Amino acid sequence: MMKFKEYYLFILYSLILIIISLIPPIRNPNNTLYFLISYSLLLGTYFFIIKKDIEYSFQSIIIIYVITRIIIIPMYAWLSDDVFTYLWQGKLVYNGINIYNYFPLDNQLVNYRDNNWLMMGNITIPAIYPPIATYIFALNYKIANIFGSNEIIQFYSWKMILIIGELLSILLIKINTKIKNYNLLIYILNPLCLIEIIGQGHNDGLLIPIITLLIIAIYQSRNIFINSALIAIGALIKMTPIFLLPILFFRKFDKKIIVSIVASIFAILLVIIMSYPILNSKSALNNYNYGMSYFNFKAIFFSAPLEIVKFTLNILNIDNYWQKAPYIVYYSKLALIAIISIFYIYKKKDYQLEFITLVLAVAYLISTKVHTWYFAPIIFLLSIMMKKNYIFGLSIFMLSYYVYLFPSFTYYPLLDITIWVVAIAISYYSKEKNVGID
Repeated sequence: MMKFKEYYLFILYSLILIIISLIPPIRNPNNTLYFLISYSLLLGTYFFIIKKDIEYSFQSIIIIYVITRIIIIPMYAWLSDDVFTYLWQGKLVYNGINIYNYFPLDNQLVNYRDNNWLMMGNITIPAIYPPIATYIFALNYKIANIFGSNEIIQFYSWKMILIIGELLSILLIKINTKIKNYNLLIYILNPLCLIEIIGQGHNDGLLIPIITLLIIAIYQSRNIFINSALIAIGALIKMTPIFLLPILFFRKFDKKIIVSIVASIFAILLVIIMSYPILNSKSALNNYNYGMSYFNFKAIFFSAPLEIVKFTLNILNIDNYWQKAPYIVYYSKLALIAIISIFYIYKKKDYQLEFITLVLAVAYLISTKVHTWYFAPIIFLLSIMMKKNYIFGLSIFMLSYYVYLFPSFTYYPLLDITIWVVAIAISYYSKEKNVGID
């Protein structure tokens, strides 16, 4: 049960969340300042609410979930424009168009341009979202059409899909594990997840149900192929879960290495088979590769690792250091994931949750483009393990929106690195032990 202090803090939290939700959806310095101040207050309130491990009833947890989601639903997408790409691509896929064959600016798609197309960012870049994600975009378009073809309806029906996925994840992990209600509250009230997933509508929320099913399957089933299939499905929503394949070699499954290899091949083949119907032409593959190359090596945002590498190469007088740095960051990430995988495979005990969390964190943090919505699945996992300091550290990354304080949306490497240092310092001083769900 909530004590008086917790009720008071939750009311304050809700009021601040209302203010954030009602900030005009126009990206300018004034609105950004209001957002950053409000978010900082919200994060501080969140800290005091979950500071003490108080056992809430599951009914209270669900009520809090519903209240917070109702408050944030009205928030329109202005911190990011990704959601408009989902909505427009959903329209194309629903109408039978292979989005991988075209660029958004191609004349063949002129008749499909609408307000979502006008609101999109990166209209010079072809589609990069894997097939299952695009099918869900199309499903949303179909659902929205039941109520009308208005883009606003599409936007809010998309939010409802994310809410359903999130709520199902909470119910599934509660029913199938011994997780404490308090752990669920840590995730439910996390301001980053609230704003980036339900507020801004990022599709990273689609990974949370898959991660939930993967966790349940790992702890309740020794069928390695179920886990293999779930990893493949996750990769067909966003490619990052493909890095989780080494978990199939963990001692948990007590299988011969050949079985683990076959399970890994099965996952890769599943991704290929599901992708083939729409990536079966040279133009589609070229466009997809072009898009992935752009986002892996050319798109830059809030990356302290990239800035450190660029600074080092510059000091060493390396020619074209700004072009070489993104490749060093990318391949360093792959090498680090490989090292982590080998380390965990040969551990005497299995640490599946820890491994999944760490691999996703490395995949998203050691990158040229570090966006805060990437962290939602990681925060979900950290909540399960009750690693509150790490959650606070990741939540501070929302200050990366400072770039909108300036009319030209300028970013400052030194300020980026400062935010990273503060976030890492908060996370590093965590003395919490893994709680888990056993």
